[in-house]
Amino acid sequence: MSHGFTNIISLEKATFALESIVRKHDDPSSATIDKKPSLSSRALSDVDIVQVGDLEATNSPSIKAFNDFLELYIDPFVSLSVETNPLVGEQASNFAKAFQFQAKLITAASKSSKPDFSLPQNVALLKPLQDDVQLINQFKDDNRQSEVFSHLNAIAEGSGVLSWFLTETPVSFIQDIKDSSTFWTNKVLKQFKDLNQSHVEWVKQFLGIFDGLKLYVKQHHTQGLTWNNKGGELSNNLQQIDSQIPNSEKSPAPVAPPAPVPSAGGPPPPPPPPPADVFSSESTTTQQQSSGGGLDAVFGQLNQGENITKGLKKVDKSQMTHKNPELRKTNSISSTTSSGSKKSPPIKPKKPQNLSLKPKPAPIVELQDSKWIIKNVEGDHGIVINGELDQSVFIADSKDSTIQIKGKINAVSISSTTKVGLVVESLISGIDIIHSKKFGIQILDKVPQISIDKCDEGQIYLSKNSLETEVYTSSTTALNINVPDDENDDFKEISVPEQFKHTFNNGKISSSIVEHAG
Repeated sequence: MSHGFTNIISLEKATFALESIVRKHDDPSSATIDKKPSLSSRALSDVDIVQVGDLEATNSPSIKAFNDFLELYIDPFVSLSVETNPLVGEQASNFAKAFQFQAKLITAASKSSKPDFSLPQNVALLKPLQDDVQLINQFKDDNRQSEVFSHLNAIAEGSGVLSWFLTETPVSFIQDIKDSSTFWTNKVLKQFKDLNQSHVEWVKQFLGIFDGLKLYVKQHHTQGLTWNNKGGELSNNLQQIDSQIPNSEKSPAPVAPPAPVPSAGGPPPPPPPPPADVFSSESTTTQQQSSGGGLDAVFGQLNQGENITKGLKKVDKSQMTHKNPELRKTNSISSTTSSGSKKSPPIKPKKPQNLSLKPKPAPIVELQDSKWIIKNVEGDHGIVINGELDQSVFIADSKDSTIQIKGKINAVSISSTTKVGLVVESLISGIDIIHSKKFGIQILDKVPQISIDKCDEGQIYLSKNSLETEVYTSSTTALNINVPDDENDDFKEISVPEQFKHTFNNGKISSSIVEHAG
């Protein structure tokens, strides 16, 4: 981001505001001539004070550069998100709202001394940002069944970058959050790459936000947010900025366009034609009549009335099992035809040979681009992967094997496995397990999330550093989570509930775990 571009924008705004002030002093009647709200028609105590009155703050290079960052990265991303999908547009608007609070925070920091965020009253100053992040995550959870769930998850994962100003190494912190979000953007590319190229552009713009923010932080806040040692209280400066911003400019977040409404000039479109009558098809009727079968033959038999039983064979009393105990002992009745000849039993079909001789697929353990593929492995307990931050691991169609992952990687996915064990040190995103049986997972350091769907008989071992791991389960049985037990120097096994009670009150459902006493 060039300083020249930043200076041009800010100089133009300042010049326009100064001209407004001059016109007000030279011609008092100008306030009544300009009836359209604009910078030139506002009072000096309004937004002009923010733009021109405090030159030390507004002319700060870091503030101007951050405003340029919002214009070059955040605003185009929100516009593209609205065009991509209404849900994505709303999530992107929530994301942009959090960055707008950061713009206000950077402005206040240039006039404030660094507060102690270990004090509750200072933590409360960041509540708007916390509410925005919570809204982003809640919106993602409320739309889990949406086809754009990966988009919403990518933004929710990337919202962690909003706390860059609290770290002493923000540049590397931003890169870590980008790597974490890449797990979900890869899913977006996999889902929409061949369907809609706008989603590919969406991923590029979203990941570009991290690059632009990293460049901005590298230039102005290399060791965290820059404060003014001779400044005042942060709370007072934030309140001052809030009082100087007009109400019309406090919530500029765009909204998704409304659904198209049909024009009122013409009638509604006609309904589709009814399905063809299967009984009135001439070609079908002709074919059925010629072959003596079909629906006409069935209805013809039913319309015979009492004559329908004329073709039935009369059973002799000697062939009735309820009157002949000897027949029940043999458990069969010799069926005879009108000519007295016995019928031969049906021949049992043979099983096709090619089904049982199907060759097994070759095992695969290889790195493809940035993803490790482990597939069709059976009876191998010596697989070791030395991973990197931008890599992920996919394990599928394997049996009776153990995989160890060394180093910190992005994510792990396990699908359709039996008796597979996984030992992992640390992950940026998490572990996804689906359609697997008798699996075992051991966390040596830290994993933020584990998702388990349609699985049976699983064991998870958490380390002391991973006790804050979030575990999501769906349609899963016999799952146990083992946590460290300091008293016995061993693990304590905790069973994940499987049975729930659901009650309804005023149209709302309430669920609780069923506990069995005994």
